[in-house]
Amino acid sequence: VTSFAELESVYNLSKNYIITSLPAYERIGRNWAAFLLDSGLSKGKKIGLLNVKDGGLEELSGNSVQATFAQLGQPITYRAQLTNDTASAQSQMPVEVQKMKAAGVEQVMLCTTFLAAITFMQQAETQEYYPRYLPRNVVALASNGLIRKGPHGNLDNVRGGTSSTGIRAEGRTEPRNEKRRP
Repeated sequence: VTSFAELESVYNLSKNYIITSLPAYERIGRNWAAFLLDSGLSKGKKIGLLNVKDGGLEELSGNSVQATFAQLGQPITYRAQLTNDTASAQSQMPVEVQKMKAAGVEQVMLCTTFLAAITFMQQAETQEYYPRYLPRNVVALASNGLIRKGPHGNLDNVRGGTSSTGIRAEGRTEPRNEKRRP
């Protein structure tokens, strides 16, 4: 019995002896992508995907998101895969932001760690790039204590959900790609 999600391969190897209330990581990615398209939040938008190339949870979740978008007829516009080394990933951020901006990405799926997500958002702001952010786990980006020194205004542009919350589509406004004042 566990309170964490696992990889589908772990569930399969356990022969159904793992008990958890959460779906497999790959299913979470598939459900996330399908929900964004089915709800209309991402339909017809240029979508970017940010994840860590770790050969594990982050990468597999990103793979399932990308595959689901392609299967549903809306391929990911640009996928940034950061190295698993935090210092090297930091140096990749300016280039990856630039590439997403150049590709016209309107929404960025943050299939990554809290640190990488916030760093990406800060780097995007320095380049005057304000896409809508779609975090895999909105709770991780909701703590005022953790984000107090984060990017100004960007968290007002975050749309996401967790296993216990949904995304509300009504009343939303589209992001403006213009410089925001702190």
